[in-house]
Amino acid sequence: MRDPISGMRTTTTGIVNAFSSLLRQKCRPVMVDDECVKQMAEAGPQRLPDNWKGALDTPLTIDEIKIAMQKGEGNKAPGRNGIGFQSFTATWVALQGDMLDLLTQMFANGTVTENRNVG
Repeated sequence: MRDPISGMRTTTTGIVNAFSSLLRQKCRPVMVDDECVKQMAEAGPQRLPDNWKGALDTPLTIDEIKIAMQKGEGNKAPGRNGIGFQSFTATWVALQGDMLDLLTQMFANGTVTENRNVG
């Protein structure tokens, strides 16, 4: 490895030292003042208006799930199980209650179990 200051480095220690020096030079801290940090923090996500909070807590409906399912493309599978959107839409009447229960539980718990993820 060639170090621009010391020349060619051939030993393990020399290579590690040259690499460390290079990283320290390229990744040195960026100097900022407190006012800049404050402005960046204030530019981030703001609080939701109170009238929007209720909409986020309303339960899913079968109609919302059906609309989302209709946005899928034909035989393209939304996951690794290979079941395409056409399969879901063709069996929608039979599956809609189960899909509503499944998605409601997933959103309420905030997790997806491995069995649900695989199908």
